[in-house]
Amino acid sequence: MYLITGGSAVLLQTRNIDEFFVNTEDCQRITQKFHQQLKKSQIKKGDVLIARSGSFGKASIYLDSEVVNSADIIIVESNKNRVNPFYLVGFINSKFGTSQLFRFASGGLQGHVNLTILENLLIPTLKSDFQDFLELLIKYSYNILKDSKKFYQQAEDLLLSELGLKNWQTTEETFAVKSFAESFLSSGRFDAEYYQPKQQKVMAIIRQSGLCISNVVSLAKRKFQPEEQGTFNYIEIGNLRGEGFANSEVVAMEEAPSRAQWIVKTNDVITSTVRPIRRLSALIETEQSNYICSSGFAVLKPTKIEPEVLLVYLRSPIVCEILDLHTTASMYPAISTEDLLNIPITLPQESTRQKITEKVRASRKAREQSKQLLEIAKTGVERAIETDEATATIWINQQLEALGVKLT
Repeated sequence: MYLITGGSAVLLQTRNIDEFFVNTEDCQRITQKFHQQLKKSQIKKGDVLIARSGSFGKASIYLDSEVVNSADIIIVESNKNRVNPFYLVGFINSKFGTSQLFRFASGGLQGHVNLTILENLLIPTLKSDFQDFLELLIKYSYNILKDSKKFYQQAEDLLLSELGLKNWQTTEETFAVKSFAESFLSSGRFDAEYYQPKQQKVMAIIRQSGLCISNVVSLAKRKFQPEEQGTFNYIEIGNLRGEGFANSEVVAMEEAPSRAQWIVKTNDVITSTVRPIRRLSALIETEQSNYICSSGFAVLKPTKIEPEVLLVYLRSPIVCEILDLHTTASMYPAISTEDLLNIPITLPQESTRQKITEKVRASRKAREQSKQLLEIAKTGVERAIETDEATATIWINQQLEALGVKLT
């Protein structure tokens, strides 16, 4: 699927299909010419998207502008006279929908959805007023999610403005001439990208304080040793999501992968050392303390910087470009922990840091509420099927009242 942005299109892959809503983080781009060749595959607002594989068992409803799908994503246009698309996406993500998908999936452990499965998918026809109620609830959750993204963007704008990098215009120079002494002997680097005027001028700006990341954090190396029995919560690189959130999965101790290495604590910031250009950093929440993360992360414990500010700094696109310059190996580019800690950093004034912290916390609070509302919607569908729509509606309203939410 392809989301049109300006003169190019963004390629959404199966990993971009999350429960209920499309995740537009970490997308590939294609040319407009190629996009125009795929007009027959366009979808409309309100279509339900199901990943054939990868994010198997999940469904999203698309609520933005027109897009074009790829061969890895199935587009379902519901018959709105019988099935509200918001109810449909809620049903597919419920235990009754996912159990059918997994039951009839092909491809073994990886799972694969095909059109035959969807043709045989049994969908209870619930009363239209209940389906409309679900639409209102899911749309409300979507708007809160947009607020979360807006708050985070405001935090990033505050940081970049303070550093003098917001709307920063690159120099017209496109190349630099360096002597051997000015290049390899001083930096140990021979690659031309490292010496581009754009990158060098950005680094000059963030070097102004004379500080580097190692001056404001400590590298946490709490080694994980699997026990003989039990389970643990594992954060892999693929579990990171937009605005610096980390999901996790429960893994049996005896099945612990060799890369499950580091114990994380509340307010740690984990950042991927692999392909740092992808902005894969996350802030560890209180309930995630003592989770285990992959060896592909550096675990940073903030000492002289707020964790929220560190998160925004590490995820800012312009800093990720600098991190990417320090990667080695073209097939599996990674930055060493030593190089990561030596990246320069300039701290904003304390008042600005406080505003950034507040914005990030507001973003995370909104995202958590959006997640809670989607869980209520999904459980509400299940209760309506197991009992009846009236009972499910009463339960949903009770949950909303407990959260202080009034649907409008």
